[in-house]
Amino acid sequence: MVSALSAHNEFTTSKHSVLKGWFNKEFVSKGLIEQKYYKIYNRAFEKRQEGDYDDFIVFDKEEVKEDLAAMHVFLDSVGGFVQKRLKK
Repeated sequence: MVSALSAHNEFTTSKHSVLKGWFNKEFVSKGLIEQKYYKIYNRAFEKRQEGDYDDFIVFDKEEVKEDLAAMHVFLDSVGGFVQKRLKK
């Protein structure tokens, strides 16, 4: 969703951390997207970093279920925002 938003706004980067910062600056800090959605996105980013770069990482099954449910909420809310932006 964030990549779609960046493409629509003609913002490109090859770094996930830069995309995350751009999303925060352009949408969360300006009150267009609620802070709680950024927190979900940030947590997913951090978990991805752990999974990719930490040695022998094990994720708790219940925590993963909670994160997945939160990501569905993120996708629904931010996806709706993206769809409205794309129609403009």
